[in-house]
Amino acid sequence: MKTLYLSSLFFILAFTASPAPAQAPDPAIDLRGLMSEEQFQAMGLDRLSDEQLQALGRWFMDNRDEAVESARAQAAAEAEAAAAVAVAAAQAEAAAATEAAQAAAAKPEPEKASDEFSARVQGFVGWNGKTLFKLDNGQVWRQRMPGTFNYYDDENQVTFDKNMMGGWKMEHVASGRSVLVEQVR
Repeated sequence: MKTLYLSSLFFILAFTASPAPAQAPDPAIDLRGLMSEEQFQAMGLDRLSDEQLQALGRWFMDNRDEAVESARAQAAAEAEAAAAVAVAAAQAEAAAATEAAQAAAAKPEPEKASDEFSARVQGFVGWNGKTLFKLDNGQVWRQRMPGTFNYYDDENQVTFDKNMMGGWKMEHVASGRSVLVEQVR
């Protein structure tokens, strides 16, 4: 914080102080007049005697050009450092985004559940209300809607279609008859 006040003070001195005539000695700068009382106290200048303040003011007058150059160099260095930090942060963010994109691309897409499939029903004899259908793939389905269909042949091939409402329809392939069902397991 003191560095900021001193840098500000150097700039103020550089632009407000005019060189004295060559024959007269350099007058001291009134430091109290250049800043607020809070700034004056924050920099610890209130602890200096009047003679010390005058000496400091004369020193500023004698060294203002060097002080201005020093303050400019310090401001430029701080700006360059801030820019370097911003560039490094942007590069790190870009690298993280690239890494995340590569990781996402490397992951295989999960298999989408099929909206239709076929299977064989074990011991198929039709349906009669709340019939359970045990499939050869291990799944178990239940009749969801009332209805009756009796079947007395050996053909047990069925197909399952998912409708646009998310429900399932099971169709007996040989007869073409269908019923709404829900998966139990």
